[in-house]
Amino acid sequence: MFFNFLLMPKYIKNITPYINMIIDDGKKTQKFQFILCNANTNNGSWDLWDMINGDQDNLNNFINLTNKDWVISFTDFLNNKLNLGTDNININRISRTLENNQYNITIDMKDIVLFNEYYLEYNNKYDNILLKTIDDEDIILKIIEINNNVITVLSDKNIIDYIDGTILNYKAQYTIILKYRSKIAK
Repeated sequence: MFFNFLLMPKYIKNITPYINMIIDDGKKTQKFQFILCNANTNNGSWDLWDMINGDQDNLNNFINLTNKDWVISFTDFLNNKLNLGTDNININRISRTLENNQYNITIDMKDIVLFNEYYLEYNNKYDNILLKTIDDEDIILKIIEINNNVITVLSDKNIIDYIDGTILNYKAQYTIILKYRSKIAK
């Protein structure tokens, strides 16, 4: 198994020219480097990053870890931890609007640095965000509008009582694309 690509939020290319991905399984650590190969120019949410020297026949490119539990981290070109934003956005208040199935979700804005790490400005009308309830239920919401710290959403479900939940911004997530090549016995 080896890495093929990374899909990273589009704001990452403004932070670093290449990405270091470090994988640690508690016994062994491997480091891989990725470079931007396809800057998304069509208003998409993610950019495609290709592994540097990503030759499939290079043994250094294979994942060679022994444990199944991995800790994955990313650094920029100066080996500083790459800030990929904040998950689990706390909800301060949920209120109904005058429209059917429409709600205003107010999120915390006291800490402006933390608020900026939500990367909400990359969302568009009708994008999805995820409401995770305290009971571990996932509710997909459609964004209608974002105005500072108030997100107006559509939901078929009554979400008024989920103030203890958190919001996840899909557009601030990353994806690791792996390839697997089986060995054929001769």
